[in-house]
Amino acid sequence: MIDLEATKTAQKTSSLLVAFEERWLEPLLRNRVSVVFRKRLPGVPSPDWLYLYVADPTSAIIGRARVQRYERMFVNDAIAIAQRGGLTRDALRDYATAFDRLSVFTIGPIAESQKPIYLKYLIDVFHFEPPEEFYVLSKEGKAAIDKLGGWVDEQAQP
Repeated sequence: MIDLEATKTAQKTSSLLVAFEERWLEPLLRNRVSVVFRKRLPGVPSPDWLYLYVADPTSAIIGRARVQRYERMFVNDAIAIAQRGGLTRDALRDYATAFDRLSVFTIGPIAESQKPIYLKYLIDVFHFEPPEEFYVLSKEGKAAIDKLGGWVDEQAQP
């Protein structure tokens, strides 16, 4: 059984599986989101890929995006670029309530998976549980998702 989530340091990649609400499906697929905001630290020093899981009713991994830049940013600075993340300033301010900094991922264009990798398959094969925000992918998990998504040939590219 392959675990998608890295639970031990030796299993960790620099890639994150990031969860989005359904309302983000179209903006993501149309590359209207170039910045992703999260409250937590990613658990790896330099994330390289974000794998995109969209919740119910899509319930699937729909693509991945190269992380061009990762930084911890003060909320007031993040609010200045909220629009790049598909959010209003007020929406980001509400999201960041009680936090003084956010994790900010600047991403490249989204590479869609050849076909969505649906929740039922993920549960049946990997005993998958969708992340609340995100988690670090294991080496075996990333390789399996790359194969399923059709990104095998792209793995070695910078």
